Amino acid sequence: MKTTARLLLLILCLSQCLPGVIHGALGEMANDYEVYMALVSTWSVTGRYEPSPRWTVYFSAGTFFHDLPLEGLHNFDEIKSINEEPEYWGVYEIDGHSGTWKRATYEASAIELDHEGNLLLMGDTYRRLQSVDGMRLHGSWTYYSNPSDAWSEPGEEKPIITFSRDGRFIDHGLFKTEYLPLPEHYDEDEWQVDEADIAPGQGRYEIADFTLILNFDDGRTRTAAYSLFYGDPTEESPAFIYIYRGRLSLIE
Repeated sequence: MKTTARLLLLILCLSQCLPGVIHGALGEMANDYEVYMALVSTWSVTGRYEPSPRWTVYFSAGTFFHDLPLEGLHNFDEIKSINEEPEYWGVYEIDGHSGTWKRATYEASAIELDHEGNLLLMGDTYRRLQSVDGMRLHGSWTYYSNPSDAWSEPGEEKPIITFSRDGRFIDHGLFKTEYLPLPEHYDEDEWQVDEADIAPGQGRYEIADFTLILNFDDGRTRTAAYSLFYGDPTEESPAFIYIYRGRLSLIE
């Protein structure tokens, strides 16, 4: 992500996908990117009044990805993403605390940067997320609204993932559910994932670049977007974590 050649190719790809737009930079960034989260209304799409989390990633090259990539930002291939999902990409320009952004087929819109470093965009406030690099977790999480009910699921497989502070994890069957938008079947009409790829298992995990990296003992590796809710401290047992953009609740 840091080489001049890749950045030039990235801008070239964007200029072909998004002709006639401007580009600029948001300023100094610790990792060549900043990740932001907002609670936005999805009523027009989902019919639900409850706001949903939405991410946006701004790169120091003057480009942005308007969500959190499903497989996270660790070793993220921007060129491949632009070619496969250009609708998420755009360019921005910031001068001081205001500027413009332009995404795919959208009209250019105003953008503001407040005194706390948050982005004000299209009526929503996107709050900058702190780094989760090196984070350790301890506990079990599920997507059930009543988390303790997950252990009562019949059979051996449960929609739960457990982490320990020593860097180990156990997937009890979370990835076999259809709750999380796995990259293998994203935008597909049917569930088309190899059973062996989503089988329960255990291994070691690490968290870097808003990415959960699961190295299974059987040799499999799964990488997933990982985030906390904005403002939540990087403690080992947060009430909520987000994996593949899906919210999981701590089982008390």
